Amino acid sequence: MLEALRHSNTALHGALVNTQAYRYQEIVLIDCDDPFFLEMIRSNDYAKKSIHQALIAGSGKDWRIGPFKKEQYHTAQDDPMEDILASAQQLGVDISIEN
Repeated sequence: MLEALRHSNTALHGALVNTQAYRYQEIVLIDCDDPFFLEMIRSNDYAKKSIHQALIAGSGKDWRIGPFKKEQYHTAQDDPMEDILASAQQLGVDISIEN
Protein backbone atom coordinates (compact mmCIF):
# COMPACT_ATOMS: atom_id res chain seq x y z
CA MET A 1 0.00 0.00 0.00
CA LEU A 2 2.77 2.45 0.87
CA GLU A 3 4.43 1.98 -2.50
CA ALA A 4 1.18 2.94 -4.25
CA LEU A 5 0.87 6.02 -2.02
CA ARG A 6 4.43 7.07 -2.77
CA HIS A 7 3.37 7.88 -6.33
CA SER A 8 -0.13 9.22 -5.72
CA ASN A 9 0.12 11.15 -2.42
CA THR A 10 3.65 11.76 -1.16
CA ALA A 11 2.55 13.74 1.92
CA LEU A 12 0.32 10.90 3.09
CA HIS A 13 3.03 8.38 2.26
CA GLY A 14 5.48 10.31 4.45
CA ALA A 15 3.03 10.34 7.36
CA LEU A 16 2.51 6.58 7.11
CA VAL A 17 6.13 5.43 6.91
CA ASN A 18 6.93 3.16 9.90
CA THR A 19 3.27 2.65 10.81
CA GLN A 20 1.20 -0.49 11.08
CA ALA A 21 -2.31 -1.37 10.00
CA TYR A 22 -4.66 -4.00 11.37
CA ARG A 23 -7.71 -5.57 9.81
CA TYR A 24 -10.77 -5.72 12.03
CA GLN A 25 -13.73 -7.35 10.29
CA GLU A 26 -14.18 -5.21 7.14
CA ILE A 27 -12.14 -2.24 8.38
CA VAL A 28 -8.44 -1.43 8.05
CA LEU A 29 -7.32 0.38 11.21
CA ILE A 30 -4.18 2.45 10.72
CA ASP A 31 -1.89 2.84 13.74
CA CYS A 32 -0.30 6.26 13.27
CA ASP A 33 0.40 8.81 16.01
CA ASP A 34 1.19 11.57 13.52
CA PRO A 35 -1.43 14.34 14.04
CA PHE A 36 -0.95 15.31 10.38
CA PHE A 37 -2.25 11.89 9.33
CA LEU A 38 -5.20 12.04 11.72
CA GLU A 39 -6.21 15.46 10.42
CA MET A 40 -5.84 14.37 6.80
CA ILE A 41 -7.90 11.22 7.26
CA ARG A 42 -10.71 13.14 8.97
CA SER A 43 -10.98 16.17 6.72
CA ASN A 44 -9.26 15.54 3.40
CA ASP A 45 -11.26 13.63 0.80
CA TYR A 46 -8.20 13.27 -1.44
CA ALA A 47 -6.28 11.55 1.38
CA LYS A 48 -9.13 9.12 2.02
CA LYS A 49 -9.46 8.41 -1.70
CA SER A 50 -5.70 7.86 -1.98
CA ILE A 51 -5.72 5.28 0.82
CA HIS A 52 -8.75 3.52 -0.67
CA GLN A 53 -7.07 3.34 -4.08
CA ALA A 54 -3.84 2.03 -2.53
CA LEU A 55 -5.77 -0.65 -0.62
CA ILE A 56 -7.61 -1.69 -3.79
CA ALA A 57 -4.30 -1.86 -5.68
CA GLY A 58 -2.75 -4.03 -2.96
CA SER A 59 -5.65 -6.29 -2.03
CA GLY A 60 -8.24 -5.99 -4.75
CA LYS A 61 -10.82 -4.87 -2.19
CA ASP A 62 -12.15 -1.47 -1.14
CA TRP A 63 -11.82 -1.54 2.65
CA ARG A 64 -13.33 0.89 5.12
CA ILE A 65 -10.55 2.75 6.93
CA GLY A 66 -10.11 4.32 10.34
CA PRO A 67 -7.51 5.21 12.94
CA PHE A 68 -6.32 2.48 15.31
CA LYS A 69 -7.08 3.57 18.87
CA LYS A 70 -4.56 1.88 21.14
CA GLU A 71 -6.63 2.38 24.28
CA GLN A 72 -9.60 0.65 22.66
CA TYR A 73 -7.68 -2.43 21.53
CA HIS A 74 -4.89 -2.60 24.13
CA THR A 75 -4.74 -5.85 26.07
CA ALA A 76 -2.91 -6.16 29.35
CA GLN A 77 0.18 -8.29 29.07
CA ASP A 78 1.07 -10.76 31.76
CA ASP A 79 4.10 -10.02 33.88
CA PRO A 80 6.58 -12.88 33.32
CA MET A 81 7.99 -12.35 36.82
CA GLU A 82 4.60 -13.29 38.30
CA ASP A 83 4.76 -16.61 36.42
CA ILE A 84 8.29 -17.27 37.69
CA LEU A 85 7.30 -16.48 41.29
CA ALA A 86 4.20 -18.70 41.10
CA SER A 87 6.23 -21.60 39.68
CA ALA A 88 8.88 -21.22 42.36
CA GLN A 89 6.27 -21.14 45.13
CA GLN A 90 4.62 -24.29 43.73
CA LEU A 91 8.01 -26.01 43.89
CA GLY A 92 8.29 -25.09 47.56
CA VAL A 93 10.87 -22.33 47.22
CA ASP A 94 10.66 -19.92 50.16
CA ILE A 95 10.05 -16.49 48.63
CA SER A 96 9.92 -13.15 50.38
CA ILE A 97 8.58 -10.19 48.39
CA GLU A 98 9.54 -6.73 49.62
CA ASN A 99 8.08 -3.50 48.33
